[in-house]
Amino acid sequence: MERTQVQGGNYQGIRRHLRHRMPAVSTKPGVHELLVNAAQSIENSGRITIRTGEEGERVWVEIEDTGHGIKPEHLSRIFDPFFTTKPIGKGTGLGLSLSYGIVQKHDGRIEVKSDVGKGTVFKVLLPKRAASGSGKS
Repeated sequence: MERTQVQGGNYQGIRRHLRHRMPAVSTKPGVHELLVNAAQSIENSGRITIRTGEEGERVWVEIEDTGHGIKPEHLSRIFDPFFTTKPIGKGTGLGLSLSYGIVQKHDGRIEVKSDVGKGTVFKVLLPKRAASGSGKS
């Protein structure tokens, strides 16, 4: 596993735990928005960890942050368009909704685990692309 720390913003660094030679997938959806949300959830200092791997016929990307976490009463709404817990002018509530829609269009799913005060883990699972190139694009 590779570990890299990057200084900047309001977080201490980014750690990458990437599996080498990952199988191809038909897209790389939603990861940018998840990284932006992870960075925005960290108020003073914290860490973002990126992991990749395989589970059967799927590959996955996991984004973990040590931010403030998501309240249990908000978890069922986080993928709803325009839902945000940010102050007016600080967020549109579209990032997670867009990620969710893109992942679903590629026959994938997003899993989320969160502990208030400790952080959140988003896991994007996508089917491996068919070797013959017949997979969806």
